[in-house]
Amino acid sequence: MNNSFDYNLIKFLVAIVDTRSMTGASEVLDTAPAAVSYAVAKLRKHYNDPLFVRSRNGVNPTTLAMNLYEVFNPINKSIADNITAKKGDVISRLKHPTIVVRANSIMEYWLTHNAIKQKIVPNKCTLDFVNHTKNIDKRVNALRTQEVDIDIDIVMESDRNIISTPLINVELTLICRKNHPRIKDSISLKQFSTENYVSRLSTYGSANVTSELENVFDSRTTMPWIRSESFINLLLNVIDNDVVMTFPKYLIPLITEKFPVKEVYCDFLEKKELYAFAYTHKQNIKNDLIFELIHLMQQ
Repeated sequence: MNNSFDYNLIKFLVAIVDTRSMTGASEVLDTAPAAVSYAVAKLRKHYNDPLFVRSRNGVNPTTLAMNLYEVFNPINKSIADNITAKKGDVISRLKHPTIVVRANSIMEYWLTHNAIKQKIVPNKCTLDFVNHTKNIDKRVNALRTQEVDIDIDIVMESDRNIISTPLINVELTLICRKNHPRIKDSISLKQFSTENYVSRLSTYGSANVTSELENVFDSRTTMPWIRSESFINLLLNVIDNDVVMTFPKYLIPLITEKFPVKEVYCDFLEKKELYAFAYTHKQNIKNDLIFELIHLMQQ
């Protein structure tokens, strides 16, 4: 048995035993059936037991599942009662609630910088950032089960339990270090094709943007020095070396203030209407703190 245990799974086991139905548990918890299936799979793996066996009338819990229910049900009820008693005041009663955010490395820095500047952190909450991933199923499941409070990215499949808020237009520009020996305030496509560069390893989540960048990079005769999923790694290499890279334009004011880099004007990166979104579970619709952070990113 794996010693680590996700305590968020307790409510799923209790709801399935109470309703004797996967669908019924989904309705009771107001979550997608896929989230219930995902939770059951994790419980089965943890306990190495089927836990629920399908029957003509729904599902029947195994002996182990009933033993777990006897332990978990009072815990689950105690949590539910406490939340009900403090309804509308869960955030304020906690000294430092933690908001879990999934974002790429440069978005982490941008959100952290602004949240501290506005004194949201640490006066109202702390932030936990989890690994950014391109696996959309993993991202959706983490939002469904509320393991992640806010997911910031471009692409997310539609889900009835997840709401989205548009944040910023992800227009791209070029940057290099301030004392670059050859690049001044602007660069032509011809010069760009001869300069050394570093590049994002993952796409920006859009076929249009990917195609646009491929057209620009096809004009080059050399490969990037490095490719990385980490914006921070790429940014530090721009500072240390005579290289250029594409960078989100909305972040230019922050990084040119905090780092010795400059924006380089170019006319070969076509402007695109491509928005990053903040995704969260619909149960957070009345969570003022989560939406204060989301609205902060819209400024």
